[in-house]
Amino acid sequence: MNELELLGPRAYGDALGRAALKATAEDFQVDEVLDIPLSGDGEHLWLWVEKRGLNTEEAARRLARAAGVQLRTVSYAGLKDRQALTRQWFSIQLPGKADPDFSAAQDATLQILKSGRHKRKLQRGAHAANGFTLRLTQLEGDKEALNQRLETIARQGIPNYFGAQRFGYQGGNLGEARDYAGRKALPEQRAVRSRLLSTARSYL
Repeated sequence: MNELELLGPRAYGDALGRAALKATAEDFQVDEVLDIPLSGDGEHLWLWVEKRGLNTEEAARRLARAAGVQLRTVSYAGLKDRQALTRQWFSIQLPGKADPDFSAAQDATLQILKSGRHKRKLQRGAHAANGFTLRLTQLEGDKEALNQRLETIARQGIPNYFGAQRFGYQGGNLGEARDYAGRKALPEQRAVRSRLLSTARSYL
């Protein structure tokens, strides 16, 4: 099953053209929206980090090494794509310690844009939203028809489509969920059961 088939029915009919997405990291940008004012003091150092071609867990490990702390003391609100330019918050628990020197952690793939102290760590799911900026390149198609379609979308919006990654490589998770549904049984492992149920709900 290809990616277009996994998306299911389309709200506005067939695609009107073709384009490349994620030709570069800058073509797919994610900005975490966090509505938490920092207290300015406390044992938790919060970092606003820009990542390029680097996923959240890799960035957390790099920050932990630079700070000389265990990985478990580094917190973040959510996971962000690797193949993207992303900006998100991290917090590091540093009781009784000064702000570390993070110069060794920073390079073209990771930059700390700002920092501040807070009394609490950053909790998973604490962000209010994610803002997305997508840039398409190598566009092919009828520009007038595309502009009309974009105007319609701007007026009426679009469904909350799930991307192909929700269904696993080549739809493997969906196929596995169908197999279990056919047997009218669920996997014993909780993590597997949760993943397959999430896949099935997303497809429906």
